[in-house]
Amino acid sequence: MSEANGPQPGDTAPLLRVELVDRFERFAALRPAWQVLESRDPEATVFLSWDWLAQAFRPAPGQWRVMAVFRGAALVAVLPLSYRVAWGPDRMSLQTRIASGGRLVSSPYCGLLCEPGYENSAIGALAGLLRTMPWARMTLHGVTVPRRADRLLKAFDAESVAVSRNGGPGGRAELDLPRAFDTYLRRDPDAAIREAIERHAPGGAGRGRLSVELASGRGAKAQLGAMLRLWMVDHAGSRGAAAARAAAARYLHLLGCADRMGRLGLVVLRSDDALLGAFAHVTDPRRRVAHAVLGAVDTQATNLPVATVLRAEAIRWAIGQGFTRYDFGPAPIAEARAFGAMPRPLVSLSLQRRGAPAGQDCLDPIGHRAALRLVLNRVESGKAGSAAAGLRQIIDRMDPTSRD
Repeated sequence: MSEANGPQPGDTAPLLRVELVDRFERFAALRPAWQVLESRDPEATVFLSWDWLAQAFRPAPGQWRVMAVFRGAALVAVLPLSYRVAWGPDRMSLQTRIASGGRLVSSPYCGLLCEPGYENSAIGALAGLLRTMPWARMTLHGVTVPRRADRLLKAFDAESVAVSRNGGPGGRAELDLPRAFDTYLRRDPDAAIREAIERHAPGGAGRGRLSVELASGRGAKAQLGAMLRLWMVDHAGSRGAAAARAAAARYLHLLGCADRMGRLGLVVLRSDDALLGAFAHVTDPRRRVAHAVLGAVDTQATNLPVATVLRAEAIRWAIGQGFTRYDFGPAPIAEARAFGAMPRPLVSLSLQRRGAPAGQDCLDPIGHRAALRLVLNRVESGKAGSAAAGLRQIIDRMDPTSRD
């Protein structure tokens, strides 16, 4: 357990305590308090829920840490982080690189949970401890609350950390859903989209033999496999076959987490038995939002606007499920706007240290096992010099009382 000072100047909150949690048993013990915090933070998403992150953390010991902020016994903020070790630019030293914890399962949105009214003091306490911790680079991906990201950035001075900030007010798009699809069709999409939906949607005059399947539970697994194969065919040319397979594996991991939670929603479009396309969603019933995370379409079906029809059917499905928001996920903002969606903020941050914290290097002990594997790879490759330097660094950083 570590402590950091709070409150920040101009904040009236009392002293806060920051605990570093990197054992699953302790993370499990936080579940009740975490879930209370989820319910109180209006900016929470399913991707910051305890149940979601448990799937990321349980199989990955030594690769994650949660910075938990307490006011007395009350949990007021959590910042989930993932950890990896890499060789530094000199190829002779090892360094810790931190990212958002949800990236272990490729979560599209990350960030932190915070009790309303504690943002200044809690983020200040987190930053105060982060400044003293050993790491070379920290990346926070997919932060949906830019003011929280900006407050964290302001706690670091430009002389010690190089900062980059990507994204902004229009980094993603959401559609506010009415209670009926007919209302949506009349109210939100532009004229070209509306015409295409009315002409080609299953059940309309021009439907041909189109059918829509809504898959969840056991039935979703086979559909998901077919969808990912279609996605790989479409992306192998631009990405390369190996990169497309690796990306598909990450999507499978992400959507597998949703499936295990009962939060996977697939909308599949077929013509007879042929798969034309599918959209995969992670659903959040508590907040009544459907997050689109992956789409795949048969680009050879040139006589039909597959992507348009499929998106319309996904919106119809979301309305039928009682959701009040539809998140377009990775879709281009211009495309989402055509369906009536509005831009929403999304930022990503990268902090690169210009030097190690005083009195230490940039290797965190949490990554010693991963560091030893990198050293072993160097030994097996015959690179004795860098292997010896890395091993010496690990030994110098070891706590003599630790059993690790």
